[in-house]
Amino acid sequence: MVKRCSQLIWLVVLMLPVLTGAVQFYKKKPYVEWSEKEAQKILNNSPWAYTYTFTETQQQFWKPGTNTAGVNEINVNFYIRWLSAKPIRQAFAQLVALQKRPEEDQASLRPKLDEFVSRSFPEHIVLSVDYNSNDGRLRGEVMQIMSSLVTSQLQNNTYLVKSDGEKVWLAEYQPPRPDGLGAKFVFPRMVGEKPFLSPTDKEVRFISELSSRYSFNIRFKVADMNLDGQLEY
Repeated sequence: MVKRCSQLIWLVVLMLPVLTGAVQFYKKKPYVEWSEKEAQKILNNSPWAYTYTFTETQQQFWKPGTNTAGVNEINVNFYIRWLSAKPIRQAFAQLVALQKRPEEDQASLRPKLDEFVSRSFPEHIVLSVDYNSNDGRLRGEVMQIMSSLVTSQLQNNTYLVKSDGEKVWLAEYQPPRPDGLGAKFVFPRMVGEKPFLSPTDKEVRFISELSSRYSFNIRFKVADMNLDGQLEY
């Protein structure tokens, strides 16, 4: 029994580097060395990003030669990202840099990417929301909603809230632009003289209701939002 327990302990120890290394690659190498897959992971499933999937099922019509009508599942993926967090901007920049282009264009592009990554947000927190869908109807519906929304429609139902109940409300909504970053939700960074988030906070939620059909209640763990000793948000 003791021997078996010892073997299990060693198995867990051996697995730890695999389990942690795959998740925290962004802490082990500079962003300019990220692969396309790694950059996408930062943008879609990381401490600074979450993919929320809205699913709808449709009954398919019966077709000759089949026994059942079947059900077709369609969905909309919403990508909620902390755009004011440097890792998100690093991931966007790296995806652009990885695109093949002439060397002279690549050289002239690098300063612009560096400027985008190094931008500071001393007064505001910015979350971006982008989307895609496997259904043209739903994609068009979401595009219409997000393009037509204005700040005043969201100010009473859109906020960030910490686990202790403290909130900051939406200051500005910016509809999607051709920049490919999605819609922007802008919040004040400072509450009084203190930053809204601190390393001692446990979690923060993004709450918003785009329409009666689409709403968000997305949780982020504050402790995981650290990079290079800095709380990135």
